[in-house]
Amino acid sequence: MVGYGIVSNGVHVLVVGELATKVMGYEEGKVGEIIQIFKNTAYVRTLYDDLVCITSNKIRGPMNMNVEDIEFSGINLHDPVYKEGDVLRIHNSILSAKNALVYRARRQFIASEGLQERVISAADAVATLGIKGSILDSESYFFNTFSQSIGRIARSSAKEDSFELQKGMRSLIGLGNGATPSGDDFLAGFLFCLRTIAGEKSIRDLTFKINNETSWYSRKFIEYAQDGFVIEPVENFASILFSASKEGMSESIHNLLTIGHSSGIDAALGVMFATTFGKESEYCEVLLEKFGFKN
Repeated sequence: MVGYGIVSNGVHVLVVGELATKVMGYEEGKVGEIIQIFKNTAYVRTLYDDLVCITSNKIRGPMNMNVEDIEFSGINLHDPVYKEGDVLRIHNSILSAKNALVYRARRQFIASEGLQERVISAADAVATLGIKGSILDSESYFFNTFSQSIGRIARSSAKEDSFELQKGMRSLIGLGNGATPSGDDFLAGFLFCLRTIAGEKSIRDLTFKINNETSWYSRKFIEYAQDGFVIEPVENFASILFSASKEGMSESIHNLLTIGHSSGIDAALGVMFATTFGKESEYCEVLLEKFGFKN
């Protein structure tokens, strides 16, 4: 087929996230292009402004396509992505989605008794990690701003003050280092969990648009989180906090450490601080102090 190049690398798609399945429903032909490349992952921006993450990592997510080993060094920025039946073609690689499993997020949790105690227990574990370059890095150039912004978010969340909460969240957009800045990762975790804590009506009231304050794909991760879609390790962490048991907590935190440089842990902080919504100020202050955000 003209434009597809020579197919030299056939790869099976093992799992397709429920959001990523949309691209397989597009008409045949060009469906998007590569907008970012990492060692084991490539981001696709589709013609319909959807994000698809093609990855050989085992981390599942609504926007992910988990594939067998693929030579990402052979994929270039702005390479077009074509669809032909159940196949995607990128440069000289072919990805077959035939018989792929579909990963579907749960997105619904019910808070069991003892939620605050489990969050404090998780905070104790996470606070000791001290990941350089993360939100918790007290030597980071961004730490004071993170501390002030998260303090503002937590206190306005406890008071259910949507105006101040919006201002606090906006101050984090694009803040920090990394392909997805730590502030964006925090917001994704926060908005994902807030959807359950505050209810879908409240989260719609708190939804805000992000324009050019951060990268397109980082913005998409935040938008998806507002709709209840995050990668599986973040969802699992939230699920454990909401369950009646701490079982699996340590393993869940360990799994978060494998996501980016600090993205998993930064998102987990957002999840934990969302539990301040409508809660007493004492709980809010204890959580801030656990992470050195007391100010």
